[in-house]
Amino acid sequence: MEELIKKYNIDKTFFRRYFRYGAEMLYSCALQDFLLFKRGKFLNPQKKNQYIDEICKNEIADFYENNKMRLVKVDFDITTKCTLKCKYCSNLMPLFRKNNKHTEMTFEDFKSDIDALLNTVSEINVIQIIGGEPLLHKDLAKMVDYAASKDKIKTIKIITNGTMIPNENLLQTIARYNDKVHFYISNYSKNEKLAPLLKTEALQNVLKENNIKFQTMQDLQWDIECPIADYHYDETQLKQMFKSCVMATCLSIINHKLHICAKSASGFELGLFEANDFVNLLNNPNLKQDLINFYSKEYFDVCKYCKRTNTKVLPAEQED
Repeated sequence: MEELIKKYNIDKTFFRRYFRYGAEMLYSCALQDFLLFKRGKFLNPQKKNQYIDEICKNEIADFYENNKMRLVKVDFDITTKCTLKCKYCSNLMPLFRKNNKHTEMTFEDFKSDIDALLNTVSEINVIQIIGGEPLLHKDLAKMVDYAASKDKIKTIKIITNGTMIPNENLLQTIARYNDKVHFYISNYSKNEKLAPLLKTEALQNVLKENNIKFQTMQDLQWDIECPIADYHYDETQLKQMFKSCVMATCLSIINHKLHICAKSASGFELGLFEANDFVNLLNNPNLKQDLINFYSKEYFDVCKYCKRTNTKVLPAEQED
């Protein structure tokens, strides 16, 4: 690997964030593809590092020799409206309701952002459709249909909290692309107070009846979310925090802006801080170079206002 880094004079941060983290995520994508869609082949977990090294080498060759850039995973935050009021929501959704600042991505905006990315990159492995609760969006079926029709997009994952049942239009749309689209159900059943709201079992049954694939997280763990504030970190602290941040690969799009994570996207929309190191997707002739610069950053503006903890709390604890 060192020989390739020297050969192409790869910036160490760009190598770590774009190539190494990307290879790790591509390895996970390949496992999921095999388990969910029977695509590819089984990758022996005992050889994980070997696979990741090989993927990394291939990605470097593709980037520098074939002029190809790949995005492994991108979140489209299509609505800030939600059926729950989670006290420690890492996406800051309750604040949109409290401040009466809900935002919703139109189908035209979704299409524009998809097109901008696909005109720039060679492939997007996973698009995650998130919220809020994405099943609240009236055009979700149209969005899924458009994204799934693109060969450059390999997988679409709809993240739902299990409080809603998809309408018939959405079920039929996903069924047409059942080799590409699946649900990820955040299972909050451990929170007994949510029992009246959760429809997880009914949702699973509907998806099975329609031959739609899904994953259900059985052991969700949440951490306390600290308030957005200027924590006065120095540069060394910011770099270290970002290297270990679990959200550092959670690219999130709201309002034609690609942010490092959903907290950055939400906080910017709410006006909680000035974070100007997002990537503008709208009418941007320099999008590829902006993406390269984005992956070369050692930390982001939002990191100054973020404090992570390891204090575990009940998943989806609701506000009063």
